Amino acid sequence: MKLLPKYFETCILQVLSKNFTGSQDEAFGKNGKLYSQFLEAKNIALSHGYKNISETEIAGKGHEPLPDHVMNYFYSVWQTVKK
Repeated sequence: MKLLPKYFETCILQVLSKNFTGSQDEAFGKNGKLYSQFLEAKNIALSHGYKNISETEIAGKGHEPLPDHVMNYFYSVWQTVKK
């Protein structure tokens, strides 16, 4: 099926390159104690040729599920695939 490789390339690999954190996340947010884990993973990915790595900080959120933001992101990725 030809859709699967394109879907994999544009959607699944995007999972590896997008980080969502809450601005009030004391563990994994930009000021959090564990934020360095994301930076380390990002640097490893960059060293292996991944270039489209980004992060989005959600204002007013802590360490909690962010389903609306994540689903909106995947919807925008899906829109580019479906064209």
